[in-house]
Amino acid sequence: MKTVMIILGKGFSSRIPGKNLKDFCGHPLIAWSIVQSVNSRMVDETWVTTESQQVAEVSEHYGAKVMFRGYQDNDFTPGTIPMQEAVKRLLDDGVIGLDDSVICRLCTTPHLLPGDVDRCVAQYEWLFSLGYRGLGVAARLRTHIISKWIGPGQYVSIGREWQAHNDYSILKHLAFIGIQPASALLPTDEPIPLVGNVTKSVGHFFEVQPWQMQDMDTFDEWEMGELVANHYILKGKDMMEVYSEVDKSTRTDTDKGPTA
Repeated sequence: MKTVMIILGKGFSSRIPGKNLKDFCGHPLIAWSIVQSVNSRMVDETWVTTESQQVAEVSEHYGAKVMFRGYQDNDFTPGTIPMQEAVKRLLDDGVIGLDDSVICRLCTTPHLLPGDVDRCVAQYEWLFSLGYRGLGVAARLRTHIISKWIGPGQYVSIGREWQAHNDYSILKHLAFIGIQPASALLPTDEPIPLVGNVTKSVGHFFEVQPWQMQDMDTFDEWEMGELVANHYILKGKDMMEVYSEVDKSTRTDTDKGPTA
């Protein structure tokens, strides 16, 4: 089974202008997602979908392959549009097959630990080997999703993020890494909402810690996000150094099950 990561990396932003290229702890924000993927032993290819030449150049510099979007984005374009376009083009070009795995990644959520991507893929493959096929129902790409745990790797969406944004008793951060078969991401006749990404899709969503839940949408979140990254992840090191030291225990030949 082949695994590719597709990172959404548009060039403009209304809340923080050019935030995907803005310096975050010494590197452009988008570089964090790219480096996390490139250094994963379980991701075969890393792609960035964008309309920006600047984003493309930065993405290639950090090791990603680039796909330019065939349409014009605006502030209300949901993430499902570029993701579906990217998957269809990779299928048409023979890069992936219908049964291969696609990781959907928002580059505005940088706080993954070294090995988180590997743990997500290993968890997904382990559940898949046990016969699970509907590995979760939740909003496909949204950052904060109120969900209820209903079984191993399975969640059901019970509300939208703005209904109980800070209630950690039911709030699960499931979309830092969302992984599903390519066939589940093909365009359908299902209407796509004009605001947000509340689109139900089969997939597996890797759960992370509360401190990893920060999305870089405002300047206050950006400032706090850098403090969190320095405290929990960098610890005096450079981002490139940290993610090149991926935890070797994230996957073995004898144990591919979920790890804490």
